Amino acid sequence: MRNYALIVLGLNTVLRISDILLLTWNDVYDFEEKTFKTHVYIKEKKTGKDKKFLLNKNATEGLLKHKRKLGHIIGHCSSHHRIAKYFTPPVKRKISCNYCGFLACS
Repeated sequence: MRNYALIVLGLNTVLRISDILLLTWNDVYDFEEKTFKTHVYIKEKKTGKDKKFLLNKNATEGLLKHKRKLGHIIGHCSSHHRIAKYFTPPVKRKISCNYCGFLACS
């Protein structure tokens, strides 16, 4: 699901892969309102320019599928987790966030 979400996001936003890989869940999802943002603001890695882009229905659906697959991991300490980060440990293994130490069982 992660790769699918990244490809759909790239095709629908025309962002460079270097910019997509830097996006965090906090960039695209409003955790207070529990909805995806309609517009995302970034600073392009290559040019340093500020850029605003629309998250259309296809991009939102791709991200939603990925978010559902991650489940309970997203939401506790979401602002620093990149969308591209893998959270696919073997079953019954505890994983922890490198930033905040939050433990989650897969």
